[in-house]
Amino acid sequence: LGTYVPVPEESETVTEALLHALFLRNRRPGVEVRQLDLGLDLPPEVHEMHRHWERDKERERISRSKFRQRRLHPAEVRAELEATDAVLGDPDAVRRFVIDAAQRLSLPIAWDAAPDAFRVAIGPDAIAGLPEPIRLVLPASKTGQWRISFVSPTPAGAEYFGRNHPFVAALARFLMEEALTKSGDAHATRCGVIRTNSVTRLTSILLLRVRYLLEQPDRPPLLSEEVVTKAFTPQPGGTPQWLDDDDALRLLGAAKPHANVPMEEKRELVKATLDQWQAAEAALIDPIRQRAAALEQSYRRVRQTARMRIGGLALTPQFPPDLLAGRVTHIAGYSLLSLTRASAVVNCQSALACALFRSFSQAATSSIRVFLSGMRRSRHWLDSTLSSDSAISNQLPCFGV
Repeated sequence: LGTYVPVPEESETVTEALLHALFLRNRRPGVEVRQLDLGLDLPPEVHEMHRHWERDKERERISRSKFRQRRLHPAEVRAELEATDAVLGDPDAVRRFVIDAAQRLSLPIAWDAAPDAFRVAIGPDAIAGLPEPIRLVLPASKTGQWRISFVSPTPAGAEYFGRNHPFVAALARFLMEEALTKSGDAHATRCGVIRTNSVTRLTSILLLRVRYLLEQPDRPPLLSEEVVTKAFTPQPGGTPQWLDDDDALRLLGAAKPHANVPMEEKRELVKATLDQWQAAEAALIDPIRQRAAALEQSYRRVRQTARMRIGGLALTPQFPPDLLAGRVTHIAGYSLLSLTRASAVVNCQSALACALFRSFSQAATSSIRVFLSGMRRSRHWLDSTLSSDSAISNQLPCFGV
């Protein structure tokens, strides 16, 4: 029934008392026992067992009272938990990303006979053309098939694919790093242009990486990052008109191509967006500071609820933000697997306890990378840190249109 009942540690004493009460008690000669004795005349062993039982029950009550979480009230942290859950992505987002990315890499994925299950072909012929980082995370299979599922509980015999699954993380990391280093030869691109009916004006969607320096009491500063999505429409005079963050996310995921865009037009639209980046970057300073203030207050609330020190706690944004990728949506298709969808499922952990995440595009969740260092990395460490996507993204403005 799920009810916890403390039992004395002396199991032999309990067993002896029960046997004595049921079977070993002396009976009066000539008297037929027709029903179980109520045990009103208990022997000393049974009384001793009851005394131990009451003692252990009281000890358990004291222990539970001592370690119960009286300080933590669910109502005080519910908002923080809901904000965190809202950005962790959903199974459909992970499914769309994996299937689309696998198609780009020519990795066969098909529906399985079981509901909500898929079959991934991982035989020698199927994976011969895959990049090595992807092949290394594939399991060994005698049948050449890998049954997976994006929902939990998973069907029998299927492996659950969540945003933190090693294959999903490796797939996203490979596409992101390739886009930052191989220009137009990459499977995923940093830029895209589509003509769609989802907008009535030319709209540019930007994928930005914002850094925050978290100063904590009695601890070294912690550098944290989050990826945010911003969208704007050009205005006369060069001042962009920014869309609401929720509208930017919705547009990034919902906008579908309805007509083809010639390559020359795509290049012109991307160049126009990049030319407006300097003005857009200056306009982002206040929103980023407001975001940092909101995150700091959220972190303070969690620490206060847990009765932790908040003196000296500060979250400071580090400027300028990095422009990782962009998409231009033109008034009603040319569809590209945007880098925004790959970087969204890079498997990284957040330093902030509550909402340092921001979901975007059709990928699973935000890409966040935490560096346990008190100093901000140089934005131009290209020579010494080739894997630094931050440095590379700043050296290479845009490609892969």
